[in-house]
Amino acid sequence: MTRHGWLSWPIHRPRVVLLAAVMICGLSIISAVRLTPNVSLSAMLADDAPSAAAMQRIADRYRAMDQLLLVASVPGSIEQAQSRAMLLAFAQRLEQRVAEDAAVSAMITRISYGIDDDDPEQQFVRDVIVPNMLVYVDEADFDRARERLTLDAMREQISHNETMIAAPGPAAGSLSRQLLRDPLRLREMLSLDALSPQDDDAFFSEDGRSLLVRITGVKSAGHLQFTDDLLAAVQTTTEAVNEDQLVLEYAGAYAIAAASHHAIRSDMIRSVIGSVL
Repeated sequence: MTRHGWLSWPIHRPRVVLLAAVMICGLSIISAVRLTPNVSLSAMLADDAPSAAAMQRIADRYRAMDQLLLVASVPGSIEQAQSRAMLLAFAQRLEQRVAEDAAVSAMITRISYGIDDDDPEQQFVRDVIVPNMLVYVDEADFDRARERLTLDAMREQISHNETMIAAPGPAAGSLSRQLLRDPLRLREMLSLDALSPQDDDAFFSEDGRSLLVRITGVKSAGHLQFTDDLLAAVQTTTEAVNEDQLVLEYAGAYAIAAASHHAIRSDMIRSVIGSVL
């Protein structure tokens, strides 16, 4: 066939050309619909970077990132004590409702709204940060800790500990247990007080009007279908126990992954349809 023949072939067979174009467009749309975005952390990090590999190990071991963060806030002007009570009651109702619903509880490994020893973050602090805490401090804190480790400073601190333990009162027993764990009180010298549970260990905001509830799923946020199912189940459950009409906001890995993959897929579908048109 001559060059002119090749060029004129679509003109002489318009039906075949249109049918082929429709088939190609249909296959393109089907391919775009079947695309599954990868929102896992490993897909975002370079394989040959040591820092990326360390970050991936932290994510895999402690599951600190695969969480759905629910922030419940009290609307209007309510006293702090009353708002804190309302928020704690909401979190307790949510925890109880999840435990009673077999379908929802099968998707969740833990719900936490306060500090406890089983938290992945607490395990990371205990297993990694505290044994290597000198890496995490600035020069001023390091100098203060080094001064505390001199012989005279250690003798002075031990003498001070003996005086505090000998003081009468019910607090002496608790104080002695704390001093046995850290007799030189290096924790406070290294500005690590914030890592220890306080008297009020719930995740309240500073004004006491918001509470953070952390929900960990049985699968990672990279499982997009599971992410959608978990988010929908949690939203239904929280709305059912929201008796005080609290303002509920969702964040964290699951919420971000769900929003991202829906946005990516819809953008690609619109792009294909626009190209066809």
